[in-house]
Amino acid sequence: MKNKILIYGVLGIIGAIGVGIGQFLMHYSSVDFQGDELFGFLKNIPQKNISIGHSLAVISLPFYFGGYWHIYLMLLPSHPQTAKWLYRFAICFLTIFAVWIGSQAILSIMVKGDFNNGLVHYVTYNQNLIWLVYLGFGLISIFFSYIVISGKTILPKWVAFCNPIILLAFLFLISWVIPSIGKIIMATPINIAHLVFFSITTYFIKKTKVSFPSNLDI
Repeated sequence: MKNKILIYGVLGIIGAIGVGIGQFLMHYSSVDFQGDELFGFLKNIPQKNISIGHSLAVISLPFYFGGYWHIYLMLLPSHPQTAKWLYRFAICFLTIFAVWIGSQAILSIMVKGDFNNGLVHYVTYNQNLIWLVYLGFGLISIFFSYIVISGKTILPKWVAFCNPIILLAFLFLISWVIPSIGKIIMATPINIAHLVFFSITTYFIKKTKVSFPSNLDI
């Protein structure tokens, strides 16, 4: 079972890297994200980058589910019900994340075509989903931290503070303090946060000698 949990952790890392690179290609621009024109930075991104980034992000995102299955299996022995709810929330909000990131290529085309009316509707029906995604990761982080702080998992208690929402907050802080670095990391913050998150938990799975149950459900 340990090897299976380890493999799922690696899948989560692959997902974070793949979606991270894809979102970076779709969002990174030499022009700052802030400006008078809504999503104006997208005009400076080559369409080739948009196409490659979109394909890579969409193909890689399902690996995220493996990463959260890894988290679920790791935490299940100590807090079965809370671990199950963590995974259920992860499934819900990762699905919303998939809808949002899958729309970014269309957004780029709309911006370059100056479809202002379409932009208004896009923000209303799609772009605002990212705030629901952040809320979801906040709930997941609360569950995760609660279980880890209990001291009944293989993870040190300090790992509770390496949850997705705190890592995201740290990335936003870096972006605010060092704008030159922020321009890079804010092109793909969710994925950088999860790359760190899954890497830490996968490391402790690799390190532990604890046995995990083989009869599991969600």
